[in-house]
Amino acid sequence: MRNKPPSLVPLLRSNRMAHALAVLYLHPGQEYSLSDLAQVIGTTPSALHRDIGYLTESGFVIERTDGRSRKLSARTDHPLTDPLRQLVVSAFGPPAVLAEELNGVEGIDEQLIFGSWAARYQGEPGRFPGDIDVLIVGNPKRATVHEATASAAARLNLEVNATVVSPDRWQTSDDPLMASIKSRPVVVIEGVAARTTVHGQPPPDAITDSEENSE
Repeated sequence: MRNKPPSLVPLLRSNRMAHALAVLYLHPGQEYSLSDLAQVIGTTPSALHRDIGYLTESGFVIERTDGRSRKLSARTDHPLTDPLRQLVVSAFGPPAVLAEELNGVEGIDEQLIFGSWAARYQGEPGRFPGDIDVLIVGNPKRATVHEATASAAARLNLEVNATVVSPDRWQTSDDPLMASIKSRPVVVIEGVAARTTVHGQPPPDAITDSEENSE
């Protein structure tokens, strides 16, 4: 049987929990239904249900009942709010923040995170990344991309390095940089939400749904 997280600070039990908390901290005061929050982070309400339960029981997340719907928001007056917000936003917020900041940039066909952050996200051991590497595929205005990534860097408290390439270069098979990126873990940023994939698969999680059901 898997050990339960400590009741005092039941955090980072799974990538799912961390992503949910990051989204809530990125939008303080905004309420999400369980289904809406699950959709934003790319999971299901049933998978997220227990994680949210731990966070509400320990006071990190506020739950309000609206008819049959549960409305969730970050508690901003918790004694650990400031250090915890910085931790989860910097560690798990890049997909959500970059999706929001790059959403209004015209000419982007595809956007993905590569490098050490993507590797850590997929579970490869190593030091915490000092920056975020982003590949922008398309023909956007570079000045607009720079403005968007600078805003993302300020929100994440991490340097964001953007590489802009044409669709033709991204598709070529003889470009050393493109080949290197494709051979390593990447996190594809999809749409305006923080829905991500790693090499076309859902991001790895510390606890699977089947493991949850067996607890």
